[in-house]
Formats: sequence, structure tokens, C-alpha cells
Amino acid sequence: SSWDTLSSPDGDNTIHIRTAHQADFIYILLDVVGEESIDHISDRAMVCIDGLNDKTSIAGADDYCFLAALDGKQGFVYQGGSSLVLNGHFKKIQNSDGFIGVGGKSDQNDKYSQVSHTSFEFKIPLNLFGRSDVYGFYVLVYDASGNQYYSWPVDIVPDSPFDIPSPSNWG
Repeated sequence: SSWDTLSSPDGDNTIHIRTAHQADFIYILLDVVGEESIDHISDRAMVCIDGLNDKTSIAGADDYCFLAALDGKQGFVYQGGSSLVLNGHFKKIQNSDGFIGVGGKSDQNDKYSQVSHTSFEFKIPLNLFGRSDVYGFYVLVYDASGNQYYSWPVDIVPDSPFDIPSPSNWG
């Protein structure tokens, strides 16, 4: 898998981002080291993928976002192309076969920290947006107790944990 880190603006928290492709899925781990206040359902993470990497200002049908809440039973899938501006032109759709989006508390076997903290995992089916060697990509982690956002690209800070920025701003 590939590994990147994202630091909070104050430098106190680090998010380890692991991404991998295997068979018909993309796997993403967001390991939020330092976020030790565990807020059931309120802490959440979102990963967005622009299948064509066309950087449109309005989300199209090739743009998807995947949401997971801490201790949630299942994640949610959002697809661009909606006429509703409220959610950045995204609409909630039925979860695709094989999709998993979960958040949980790490344990003593965590690679980056043995202090209990939040982590989120995604298993995203490629059949939603197709295979490519380059995708548009956006990550958002929300810490409810601190009302703190962590995002990549780092200059995108939403007004609320449900805001989805324009794909033109994704990395």
C-alpha cells in the first residue's frame, strides 16, 4: 500500500493515510493518531474520488464520496450529478455491492500508536467509477469533540461535516 501523512494545523494530530488497489477494489485506511476523544457516531470520515479526474466545478456522475461514522453499522455512498446545491450536487445512493465504510477505535496492535484513537476503513468498488491510473481525491476527517476538521488537500475546510467541496478543488 502507499502511505501518506496529514498533519493538523496545530501539528498535534497526525492522520496516516494508507491506500491500496487489489482486484476490483480500492482500500483506504485513515488512522487518526492523536484523536483520542472517541465520539460515537459523531466522529466521521469521508473519502471522495473523481473517476475521470476532470476537476469539474459542479460534481458529475463520475464523482463519488464515501462516508463512515465512528461505530456506525454501515457507511454511505454519495454520487455527483444531483441538481441539489445543498450537498454540493451530491445525492445519497444505494451502497454498491462490496462497499464497506466503517469507523472504530484502534487497539494495542495499531502500527502507529498503541494509545486508543479513531480510525476509518473503506473498501470501495472500482465498478462505480472505473479503473484509472489517476483519480481526483479528497479526504475529510471530523473530530466532533474538538469541532476540528482535517482534510486533504489541506486548504479545503468545510463549513460543516456534511459539506462536500467542488471536485475542482480536490487533489
